[in-house]
Amino acid sequence: MSKKSNHYVPQFYLKNFSYNRKSVGMYHVERKKYIPHASIKNVACKDYLYGKDGNLEDWFQVVESQASRVISNLIQTEKFPPKSSDDYKLLLIFILLSEARTLQSADKLEEMLSFLANKAAEYVPSLSKEEQEDRFAVKSEIPNAPGIDVAVKYFPVIMDLKAILIKTANDRTFMTSDNPVMKYNQMFFQETTQIVVLD
Repeated sequence: MSKKSNHYVPQFYLKNFSYNRKSVGMYHVERKKYIPHASIKNVACKDYLYGKDGNLEDWFQVVESQASRVISNLIQTEKFPPKSSDDYKLLLIFILLSEARTLQSADKLEEMLSFLANKAAEYVPSLSKEEQEDRFAVKSEIPNAPGIDVAVKYFPVIMDLKAILIKTANDRTFMTSDNPVMKYNQMFFQETTQIVVLD
């Protein structure tokens, strides 16, 4: 029996942002509402996001159990595992998966595929609107499966990057979101940013 509710942000990860490991403060952007004690079990999840057979969800649970150990050790020791170790590779895979598995990634991929399908349909003007929608409809049980597959296969491309641990120097705490990975290209930023001094 597959699990209906699929978390696209792991519960163990969210517990690191909780005072009681059961709930987190959550701001709902669309509703413009702050919920001070949102249950972690009901945050950042969607029914059958990873399919109804439960295979992908089960695989995520195996990865998360290992990633939880590595991240817990990282928090306690404030040191990364050796770069050549399996734990370091697992950490990289977890980061890439954390971006690829989100609901936002699934929505973006479906949007892109629908756009391409609609463009393809324009080249068959003899078909009615209903026939175009039927022939070029884009439906996927697991819409972000391609991104997840890429994350697992091609994680070595980021092995040359240097990991940096950020630690607060005061009592302020970190925040996270339902799309927890942020990309930042420092080289691009340095090359395109200009400082303008006004007299």
